[in-house]
Order: sequence, then C-alpha cells, then structure tokens
Amino acid sequence: MAGQARTIFVLAVAGALLCLSAVRSSQAGSPAYNYALHCLGCHTVDGVSPQLGRIPPVRGVVGHLARTDLSRRYIANVPGIKNSGLNDADTAALLNWLIVTYGGDSQPESWRPFDGAEIAALRADRPADVMALRAAAREELIALGFDIGYYP
Repeated sequence: MAGQARTIFVLAVAGALLCLSAVRSSQAGSPAYNYALHCLGCHTVDGVSPQLGRIPPVRGVVGHLARTDLSRRYIANVPGIKNSGLNDADTAALLNWLIVTYGGDSQPESWRPFDGAEIAALRADRPADVMALRAAAREELIALGFDIGYYP
C-alpha cells in the first residue's frame, strides 16, 4: 500500500508540475509577460514611473509615440526596448500592448500598429543619441498638439 501511495503522490506531483509548466509557457512571451519581465522594474505596474529614477511614464503618454515616423523610431530604440533581447515581432507586440493598455487618451483613434518588419527597419537605423531623438520627437509632437512631457 505504501508503494501505491508513493506512486499516486509522484503522479500527482508530476501532473501538477506539467500543469504549471503549461500555464507558464502559455504566458511566456505574451506582451503582458514581457512587460513584467523587461519594463515593470522602471515603469511600474501602473505605468507611472517613479520621478526619483527619472524614468518617463508610459500611462497616458505612450500612444503619442505611435503618431509620427520620428516618434515611432524613438520608441523602437528606447534603451530598455532595444536592449531587452526581444525579437522584432515580440517587440512590436509589446509596444502595441503598451499603447492599448497604458495609452489612455494618448492612444490615437486611428493608428497603425507596429509589426516586426517595421521594428527591424527602425532598429536598423539606430540613433547615435537616443535622447536627442526623443527631444526631436517631442518637439514634433508638440507642434502637432501632443505633449509627451519633458525628460532630461
């Protein structure tokens, strides 16, 4: 009887581990999972970012970064995005998720979602100075009536 109980226990544990693995693998690679893994530490679960860390918020702002070619180039080359290790398709999915999830009023009514080919093209033309690119994108957006906030 003890051997049978041990077998049942081992099978139950193995089944639980398989279920846990299936759940994890179904979440792994999702945009929400990638946000938690690559962005959450700086941008927080609320997308507001702590001022102390001088990290710009995404909530209510990130949608503006999908409005122009220049701002799209900037967001694709943000150091945390560029250096995340995500492939182009996963990066596009993450950016689209960010815009839908945190964009709020900044989300354009009609916008072109990112795709892997666009991310690859935007990353191929890596800016020499990403902060200068952000400043240029900000000025362009302000001229169009959209403000992404100041960031030093």
